[in-house]
Amino acid sequence: MVANEAESSLKEDQKHLMRHFKQALTDYSDHIGEITAKLISVIDHHTINCLNNWEVTSSVPSPSFQQICRQMQKFHNGLAGIFPDEQIKSLFDTVHEHFKGNLKLHLAKIGISPHDSLKYGFVSQDYAFYAQSLKAMSSCNDLYVESLNDVIYGR
Repeated sequence: MVANEAESSLKEDQKHLMRHFKQALTDYSDHIGEITAKLISVIDHHTINCLNNWEVTSSVPSPSFQQICRQMQKFHNGLAGIFPDEQIKSLFDTVHEHFKGNLKLHLAKIGISPHDSLKYGFVSQDYAFYAQSLKAMSSCNDLYVESLNDVIYGR
């Protein structure tokens, strides 16, 4: 849309300048993608560290999940004044997808499954706390959050 508007305002002998404009648009789009990837990698790194320090105990929500949720809330609050809600929701869709994958891998690594009902119950409560915290964020209140079984079995 912007390129079309710029091109329509140029004289015929200046149309060759559009390649510079199109290159700037491409660079701009690439830069936005890099910023988005960096934001997601920062929150991913933090959640992976918290999951690695996570101890499944009767203390629910666990300190690790409390920390994950606090950091996600800070991340959300930091973006709220800068990004529109739709972009924040899109970022959190990706963050949530990454979190599910990391959680699934970590649960497999520590050997927790629905067959270990006590520990699985604690994990379910931690995950429910995470889901509730995620949905409490203004941009994420209609975000689809799967059940823990869906996360583990990839439904």
